[in-house]
Amino acid sequence: MATKKEKLENLDELLLTLMINIMEDVDEEKVEELSSLSVPMNYLRNNQVVSDKPRSTVEDDTKKRLEAAAKRRAKKESI
Repeated sequence: MATKKEKLENLDELLLTLMINIMEDVDEEKVEELSSLSVPMNYLRNNQVVSDKPRSTVEDDTKKRLEAAAKRRAKKESI
């Protein structure tokens, strides 16, 4: 039996797929169906289900920039 979290993640995936299908449909009237999806969207929001997304931190960004700058300097010095 699936846990509540697994069910919510499945609902999130199904809802996203449905929304994309509606938006990609050529029929303009299909877009009106998006408003009917507010109930499952609110349910997911209230249960704080958000797909995991990689989040970059300021430290990670700074580290990457410093590494890129060091590579550029090394390249300029070798020329």
